[in-house]
Amino acid sequence: MVKRQSGFTLIELLIALIIMSLMTAMLVTYFGPWATYKARVDTQNKLALLQEALTDAYKDNALTIDSNAGAAIVLPNGKISSTASATPATFQPIMPYSSTAPLGMARDGYGKALTVFVSDLLSKKIAGATLYYHVIAVVSSGARSRGPAKSTFDPSTGALKLDPYETAVLINGYDIEYAIYRTTRTRLQQLANLYSTYFQSRYMGDSGRSYGVDYFACGGNPCGASSSPSWDITGTVGNSLQRTNQTAAQVNLQTTLGLSHDDVTDGWGNPIYVDNDSSAVRSPSNPSAAMQTPPYTATLYANMPGGQRLSVTAAGNY
Repeated sequence: MVKRQSGFTLIELLIALIIMSLMTAMLVTYFGPWATYKARVDTQNKLALLQEALTDAYKDNALTIDSNAGAAIVLPNGKISSTASATPATFQPIMPYSSTAPLGMARDGYGKALTVFVSDLLSKKIAGATLYYHVIAVVSSGARSRGPAKSTFDPSTGALKLDPYETAVLINGYDIEYAIYRTTRTRLQQLANLYSTYFQSRYMGDSGRSYGVDYFACGGNPCGASSSPSWDITGTVGNSLQRTNQTAAQVNLQTTLGLSHDDVTDGWGNPIYVDNDSSAVRSPSNPSAAMQTPPYTATLYANMPGGQRLSVTAAGNY
């Protein structure tokens, strides 16, 4: 007797395939929008973290970045330039500012490479100074695009024209530089006020109280070697000796006034400098006779991007 074979008939297989197709369609209909939503949220989160890392890196290196005339963000570990499709190497220079792996930083929530734009060196005038800056834009091409972002960027202005289906974040270097400028100017003014007050207190404490004495400095550096009657020879603030970039610590102004490290540091993270006896200030050692008479002055200054100098003058009070 022949044993009857078991299994599915052709009709049963067709019915099973129809049921599976219907279930697959239902799953795609349900999970498709959810997957798209998750990718969109992941993209927004990735861009926000990238914006934070780029901003922090910019703040810490603003002087270097905006002293560079090229269309690049120059950092200690390399530079970031415009690219249609980012790679892990693109964001390697900002790794110290991010906990995300380079590959994760280079792709959006859809798994597509991000597009990076970096402007030329831009500038704006403010209160007699020029603020140099760069603009950075990072763009995700979104779910609809198969290639690089379709958004356009003008490197000569830093203006981004965003495609309606794409997402982007901007890092405007002007906002960063302006905040640093304001911080620096405030610290310079505070230090100038304290230095002027020091001058006045030295004058008031001098039994001779001579208008012909420059109480901003002792006449030498270190103090104690000068016997010139034109200088405050018993004071503790040294002369800058007509040298450039003499710090508050080098002339002993920081210790004399009891100042903290932040008090004598500019917004770019560099020392504030003191000039109390060059040809640019009124002092007994000025080469010009017309600048050797009171009221004596001293200059507190900071170096800005582009080789500029931001300065505030302290005037002797009697």
